[in-house]
Amino acid sequence: MAKRHKLLLEICPALGYEVGIHNFKNYVLRGSDKYFERIRKGLQRIP
Repeated sequence: MAKRHKLLLEICPALGYEVGIHNFKNYVLRGSDKYFERIRKGLQRIP
């Protein structure tokens, strides 16, 4: 259970405003490659 909890603590911020939602929104609205790159890098951090 502790391992699962630790993984969830790592995954949730990456998929939330830190990477997923915030950068995806900015990529869709602005079309800038820098936001796409931030999404890609953030997703690589997920175990």
